[in-house]
Amino acid sequence: MRKLIAILCVFAMLFSLLLASCGSDKPAEDSKEESSVPADDSSAADESKTEPVSETTDDPYRDENGVYVNKNQLPFKEEWKDRKEFRVLVYNNNVQTTYFSEEVESLYETTDDKIREAVDMRNREIEDKYGITVKAVAVDNVVTSLRTSLAADPICDAAMPFMSGVVAFAEDGNLYDLCEFEGYLDIYAPWWDQNANESLSIAHKIYFSTGDISIMQRIVSNGIAFNKKLMANYYPDVNMYDLVDSGEWTIDKLYEMSKAVTHQVEDDGVMDEHDFWGCLGGGAALYFGSGEMVMGKDADDYPIVTIGKSERTVNVAQKALTYANEKGTWTVNVSDFSDQSDKWNKTVQMFGEDQVMFYCFAFSALKKFRPYDVTYGIVPIPKYETEQEGYYCRCSNLAYGVCIPENVEDAQFSAYMLDLMAAGGKNYLTKAYYDATLKGKDMNTLDDERMLDIIFSGIHYDLAHVYNILDGVFSVSSPDQFISNLQSILPSAESKIEEIVERYESN
Repeated sequence: MRKLIAILCVFAMLFSLLLASCGSDKPAEDSKEESSVPADDSSAADESKTEPVSETTDDPYRDENGVYVNKNQLPFKEEWKDRKEFRVLVYNNNVQTTYFSEEVESLYETTDDKIREAVDMRNREIEDKYGITVKAVAVDNVVTSLRTSLAADPICDAAMPFMSGVVAFAEDGNLYDLCEFEGYLDIYAPWWDQNANESLSIAHKIYFSTGDISIMQRIVSNGIAFNKKLMANYYPDVNMYDLVDSGEWTIDKLYEMSKAVTHQVEDDGVMDEHDFWGCLGGGAALYFGSGEMVMGKDADDYPIVTIGKSERTVNVAQKALTYANEKGTWTVNVSDFSDQSDKWNKTVQMFGEDQVMFYCFAFSALKKFRPYDVTYGIVPIPKYETEQEGYYCRCSNLAYGVCIPENVEDAQFSAYMLDLMAAGGKNYLTKAYYDATLKGKDMNTLDDERMLDIIFSGIHYDLAHVYNILDGVFSVSSPDQFISNLQSILPSAESKIEEIVERYESN
């Protein structure tokens, strides 16, 4: 089927892509343990009506009203109108109590009102114009259901597994290359994440990506929340936003400020979840805040290991490990808790009850702050050094990998509809999540809104994380062991990379 479609389609001209972690992200295909969004967590949203982006511009991807649109998209085929539905395979909220899909169809009362409104408006626009109803095929396990579907009759027209799960289908040649659909889907349009495209392509093939069709890549990315009351008490002369703007928000600054305020509350000789901490979390996120990755690409778009291959990656890794492995003085992790039951909710409680000044968190935790009377701000993961150009964070592999399975009934229809949904997401969904839900509800100042701009523009995707390669690179008891540990696991990692490349090239 794919070869026939490839012959019929005009391949998109490939051109240079735009260049552009922290909480404990754990895949929960079979577990409800880590839930950052309780099932009964709902909140009143901004009463203002969600409207599409509308500003006069010469942007080639916007119409005369400033609305995002694919101006080069081919006309909608007449025979597609008989299809009636566009089905997207997504996660329901039975097992994934945090990382379930809310962006394809409004299915859950717990979803913020503005998100529901945005999804409904986008879908209604598509139905009114094209006669196609967007439907979520919501299942417990997208990977299992997609594998079953590929062996039988298709149950969907597109799918959105976690990136950690979609890679197996890409390697097996079960997915279409999203670059194949010129005139139907423009993978280089602004509603597709170009950081994701650049990172996730292999041999100039993009079998899965993400963008404004989804909000999950933002939900599972990282920032640092700071308790404004505690900051006023301990550092009345420090403005966190000025630190970020001046470039002085660094790992050293986080360490210095956190260590100065950490102290024991219970006089038991043990530093744990019952004491006062400057920081909660950190770990490997401090490495990725430098802009460095574990894996990158060579000039021919093939994956390579980058960590340990330059002096900077070694220096950054050893500094991050030095600070992370300094126990009991400035930061605490869930592994340090005396009581391991309900540990994830405990982290939020500690921050909400003024027991932690800085909290390195995934954005999925924001809703869980709401029951607490805590005033907080948001800043990015700190830089490695002041000279560093920008602020960065690694996206979790729990982000959705949007893809087209090889056995769909009409791949061009699938591509066309995905592009409509992504462009509509740019007009409605991202605005609802970013402006209304985050900025209007959870952020308190214009400075916090600006910090979100910085954080979300710095999201990067690491193939090592996506493909589960070199995950143990930071698992050392001493920074001095970093090089020897890397050297010991590097051969198996490079062997896995060769296998992945071979499988891609054979597709």
